[in-house]
Amino acid sequence: MKKILQFIWGNLIIRNILFMTIAGIVLLWGILHWLDAYTRHGVAIVVPDVRSMQVIDAQPILESKSLRFEVVDSVYNEQAKPGAIVEQIPEADSKVKENRIIFLTVNARNRQMIAIPDVEELSQRQAVAMLTANGFVVDSVLYVDYEYKDLVLNVKYKNRTITSGEKLAKGSHLTVLVGNGNAIPVIDSDDANESEMNELSQEWLQ
Repeated sequence: MKKILQFIWGNLIIRNILFMTIAGIVLLWGILHWLDAYTRHGVAIVVPDVRSMQVIDAQPILESKSLRFEVVDSVYNEQAKPGAIVEQIPEADSKVKENRIIFLTVNARNRQMIAIPDVEELSQRQAVAMLTANGFVVDSVLYVDYEYKDLVLNVKYKNRTITSGEKLAKGSHLTVLVGNGNAIPVIDSDDANESEMNELSQEWLQ
């Protein structure tokens, strides 16, 4: 063993290779150690549950965990308190790194107002799809006398006819009036006058 060490130590090339290998191992260990400390590898923060809280109340809780937050959306939920957080991403109990942004959705204080689209003279299917896509709820379809079947005549909200462009709260319940294919009888004015004269004549003769 002593002779081997003397040989290695006495050989300049082998000695340099040995020194370079040791230096490389030490350098690699240093880099890995620095990266581990820099990225806090293995250190995770459990995301707290801030749902149902007001943003002002959730802020110190998130900051105490070294987390940031951002309000990205609002919805309207009658069951939740106005301004309360209704959704968070990442979800509660998720494990994240320090300084992670928690995205929050809050409950709007008032319902969003949306303009009624122009659905007059569209087909029933088109009108219902358009109203639904705009956030309204079509409760029923009411058929009335009109020569064109399934053609939309108008839209009603609480028994009141709504004009296109009028704004209603998102989620409002609507009734769509469509034609049933039965033509509305039209009475000619001359025929009507003649009928009235005949009735008067009959009454006079009696």
